[in-house]
Amino acid sequence: MARIEAVKCEWLAQGDEIRRQTDGQVSRYTGKNYEGWLAKIGDWAQDESSGYAIPKELDRFGQTVLEENLKKGGAMPTLPLFAQIDALLASRPGIRDLILQRAAKVVRSRMQASKRQAHQLSFDDLLKDLDGALGSSLGERLCDRIRASYRVAMIDEFQDTDPQQYRIFHRLYGGHQDTALLMIGDPKQAIYGFRGADIFTYIQARRNVSAHYSLGRNWRSSGALVGRSTACSSGPRIPLSTKRISPSCRWRRRARARHCNSMGKLPPCCTAGS
Repeated sequence: MARIEAVKCEWLAQGDEIRRQTDGQVSRYTGKNYEGWLAKIGDWAQDESSGYAIPKELDRFGQTVLEENLKKGGAMPTLPLFAQIDALLASRPGIRDLILQRAAKVVRSRMQASKRQAHQLSFDDLLKDLDGALGSSLGERLCDRIRASYRVAMIDEFQDTDPQQYRIFHRLYGGHQDTALLMIGDPKQAIYGFRGADIFTYIQARRNVSAHYSLGRNWRSSGALVGRSTACSSGPRIPLSTKRISPSCRWRRRARARHCNSMGKLPPCCTAGS
């Protein structure tokens, strides 16, 4: 399962590079079919409930298949993720893994049935139901009703948002000039991966907007206090695993090894220096 999560994480992080190394470089990797492959793998990578299921489209992005179909004069794909996909496909889950996946689905289904009988909803249910309603045939009407009541939405601590939560707000406010969506976040405080927060959602959201503003001054403490706190917590600076977070941010966070490290080895915390 850790290998699947590692491939998912890298796929979401390396989307632009995947396209650059395959679009037009490999035979038939262009047009409607190609976009469909990318979309299906992208949906799978964001689906936390997919378990051990692996989409057949992923086979097309293994290093071996890409090299076999490389166009004459095309650039050889070098992204490590492609070899990682080959390794994943060569070691598909066994019967024990599939039984555990099936058991988890049954438990989840029975839990939902039990909550329905008791007329109960969890916070996750509220998000899931709203997400489904916005994506339904009546979704646009529901969006209009919500926007009419809430013209401006402000999300604090946006770095702790997960893909589902961002999808809801993007459907509601994305592309509408008469409304506003304000996302306030700081990637150096992204510490809630254990409960579903996804730093790559922050990165994607930042790409989707053109107006970026940074708070250049700390109004919460004095320079002397900050200096002494920094002296107590300073340590060796280790580059982060992604370049999409601004290197000007000095921050420490516990690495999400089960998601973002295919080798199983990461330092307990990382500090990016300017």
